[in-house]
Amino acid sequence: MEEAWSDDHERHEFTSLKKSYKTLQCDEIVLNNEIENGSLRISTLLLRSKKLYEPILSYFDYINIKKKNDWFLQSNTISVSNSEKRIVTNVLLNQEHLLSGFTFFFGYDKEIGILYFTSPFGVLAVVGIRNSEEIKSQVVDVQTNFIDNDLFVCTIGLLATEEEIFFVNNIDELIFNNVRQLMTVKGIYLEF
Repeated sequence: MEEAWSDDHERHEFTSLKKSYKTLQCDEIVLNNEIENGSLRISTLLLRSKKLYEPILSYFDYINIKKKNDWFLQSNTISVSNSEKRIVTNVLLNQEHLLSGFTFFFGYDKEIGILYFTSPFGVLAVVGIRNSEEIKSQVVDVQTNFIDNDLFVCTIGLLATEEEIFFVNNIDELIFNNVRQLMTVKGIYLEF
């Protein structure tokens, strides 16, 4: 993909949003469960992000289709445990329910057992699926590695089992729930 932000205004808005999300994810007010204040700040940021990301959603959709097709065509030849295959397949088949708002599948890292999904707001969900002691720290490490990327304004960490999704921390859950809520508000929901 070429440079996502084609002009100085878009680049400035992306940088401003990214900085605001970083601040929010470290903010003691939000971390100390002052949900209303944090939720309002997140919703405001997501609405700004929505405008920025509208021009590149067709790229996100292209990646989503390609990566899902790749998984379903190649899952029998990928050398991972049957448990991981079941979890990945279940998450993909139930994506709308389990990861509502995170519309686009961006891929699977079989080496560390992590799925990537993004929302139309530019929030990347890093989803650990491996049943191991170190998966939570690996998810956090991947989140940290995406801090300085040039495509996503924010990353959140989740852990998945065959039936449930768990959050790495409270702020990630708050961001996830705000994405989910905004995607269902009339006039915000984006269809392809």
